[in-house]
Amino acid sequence: MAAVSPWFFTHYGLDSWNKNWIYRADDWLFVRRWEQLIKMRNSVDFVQVISWNASFQGAQPNSQAWVDGYPHEAWLRLNGFFSRAFKDGIYPRIVKDVIFVWARPHPKGAIANEGVPRPEKWELTDDLMWIVVFATAPATIKIQTSNSKACTRHVVIEAGVIKLSSSLEIGGGIKVVMLRDDLVMAECTAIGYRFEERPGVHNFNAFVTASE
Repeated sequence: MAAVSPWFFTHYGLDSWNKNWIYRADDWLFVRRWEQLIKMRNSVDFVQVISWNASFQGAQPNSQAWVDGYPHEAWLRLNGFFSRAFKDGIYPRIVKDVIFVWARPHPKGAIANEGVPRPEKWELTDDLMWIVVFATAPATIKIQTSNSKACTRHVVIEAGVIKLSSSLEIGGGIKVVMLRDDLVMAECTAIGYRFEERPGVHNFNAFVTASE
């Protein structure tokens, strides 16, 4: 059995389960790990997806402060694409333009006014958003982190599965648009997301979203 994990963060203090650390999940870890496993599929019997923070059913283990409002459902769509490739030995044909984005809600060095300190290994992560694009044809990706033109990037991409990253702006949000022949082919806006300078709690969870 091989394992694949999109993200890992736990934030319990000494008065609780005393588990307060992160594993570095930058550099599109979820996608890159799947790509590695697909290449070696003949040596792997099956794959287990672990460390999945999705919707809770039943009692939550006092993790509301860093779990509520941070959806991970968009990763399920990515998981379906790559698990199909693992099973079949060939990547599914991309038939729809889709944008996936995930990011933390505050700078890694931010200090929150709470009783539990920053998690161990916080310094290993990067203050970036991670973008994965499914493109049916070449296109231009427009990345915005605020209303300022200075915070807007344009990246020309080829068809296929494209991995991009971009810096985040304090107080800003996330909007990523795919353009082809000046037409909007896909648009991903992180509704409810804001990159906060002074968070109320140390939250190294990921906000994950995708275009329709």
